[in-house]
Amino acid sequence: MNNCILLSHWNGRIGNRLHQYAYGTTYAKKNNVRFLLFDRWEGDVLFKNKTHEILTDEPLRNKLCDFSLTFDERYGLIKEAYPDAQYVNPDVPEQCYKKYDVPAFFDSVCAYNQCIFDEQSSAGLIDLFEFSDRIKNLPIYKKYEEIKGTYDVAHLRRDDIATPEYNKTNLNFYSVISIKSYKDAFKKFGYDENKIIWITDDRTGQWIKDPYTDYDPVTKTWGRPKVTPGSEGRPLKGGKDNTEGTHNKKVTGGWSYPVGSEIIDGVVFDWLEDFLKMYFARSVFRANSSFSWWACCLSPTAKVFSPVVQFKHSRYGVDSLDEIDVEYTEGNNNHWTYTCEPIIFKDDPLAVSFMIQRKKLKSLVDQYNINGIKGLYSNLRNPKTNYSQKIYDDVKNDYLKLLKQSKSN
Repeated sequence: MNNCILLSHWNGRIGNRLHQYAYGTTYAKKNNVRFLLFDRWEGDVLFKNKTHEILTDEPLRNKLCDFSLTFDERYGLIKEAYPDAQYVNPDVPEQCYKKYDVPAFFDSVCAYNQCIFDEQSSAGLIDLFEFSDRIKNLPIYKKYEEIKGTYDVAHLRRDDIATPEYNKTNLNFYSVISIKSYKDAFKKFGYDENKIIWITDDRTGQWIKDPYTDYDPVTKTWGRPKVTPGSEGRPLKGGKDNTEGTHNKKVTGGWSYPVGSEIIDGVVFDWLEDFLKMYFARSVFRANSSFSWWACCLSPTAKVFSPVVQFKHSRYGVDSLDEIDVEYTEGNNNHWTYTCEPIIFKDDPLAVSFMIQRKKLKSLVDQYNINGIKGLYSNLRNPKTNYSQKIYDDVKNDYLKLLKQSKSN
């Protein structure tokens, strides 16, 4: 297993997995080593390009497929098989892309520190995650490709993050953004809310009635399929010729570790049409979601508007506020969790300016004797800290100025 970087554990589902694959690919390319996975994943079907190899150590590979293992147990298994193997923490700048002369491995979402994105480029990710011929030949792909850049969508995330029972026993980093925030953004940027196509995983109909909005390529109009609140799923095949990707009923696919989403005859993945609908849109008001972040990142057409959720957090059904009101800004830079900096790629026009901004942030941290960035975030969330609001205002105002300047250049 020499000269390699091994992903030892998949964290999360497709949105998070794309970050992990992007990091492994970037690390391997930068350090001229092989990128190893321990099993198949959704990207084998989704994408044209494959930058990884499969770990040939079958005993270790089989053990790593056990979803119940803890981080320490996975770490121990790898060190037992390869005593000189080096763990790399992508969230630590000094380790993130450091090359080792021994086998390296990582176990991280790979999305929570700007040092990860410093070596990635938007153009490189678009090339890496080009859709495969199988996906491009799907009728649902061709349907939205035919009308690309002609419609505007809003992605509303609900599902698990809007489940009080789940939030009472699980600490998550996602707040429920209010419908009001979206409508305020539509008005702010000059969009007619009655012409917005909603995409959501709200199965209850609590927030958006008739949660699925569909395009009919025959009548060339948008309409609402007959799906009752609470029903689940996505399109399944149903044409006269049973062609993959045609549909007239709904299905929800399964999910298993480590391969991920179940491949469904007819649609490939149950979430794919939602992804393509955002991918080919003219404009996207995205959610605080890595799923819609990636659809926007890879989109050839979309103007993106994203929520500013930094420094605010409310767990639905647990904290005093069930929903939060946030501001939307133009661009896809805003991170979807409340603890992270905006995402800036090395080919982003903001990259140089943002490096300066990060230095200023560090100086503010030093000035107020806060122990590092984590201390800054914890103090910003602590209303008893008198100086936290000043730091937040300074950084936020300077960041918004940079965004405004970049749009006027």
